Amino acid sequence: MKTPLRIWIAGMAAALLQPLIYAAAHAHYFLSVLEAPTVATVLAMQFAFAAVCVFVVGVPLFLLLRRTGRLGWAVVAIGGLAIGALPAWIGAGEGVLAAGLKGLAGALVFHAVWRRLGHVRPG
Repeated sequence: MKTPLRIWIAGMAAALLQPLIYAAAHAHYFLSVLEAPTVATVLAMQFAFAAVCVFVVGVPLFLLLRRTGRLGWAVVAIGGLAIGALPAWIGAGEGVLAAGLKGLAGALVFHAVWRRLGHVRPG
């Protein structure tokens, strides 16, 4: 599979994970207070923000690490933790660890999908 397609698929997987994590963490609130269109809007915003983080910050970092030969699970996890925590740290300082852990999960999903797609043989 060609590199740009692998990047796009892995990036989308990482970005799509974020609203799922958010929905799971806030399911009780979604089910009791919010109406369906509001929930859809919140989850779409989670995806949009995650996609920007993944493709504007995460992918260039991933490509840099790949080029320098430092790409590995631990480095990807640390990078994801930092990228995930940065917006929370800059914004309010609350939930930094939670945001960082979401970034870590997204980075690991990206790396796992990237590696898996590298082993897929055409045909």
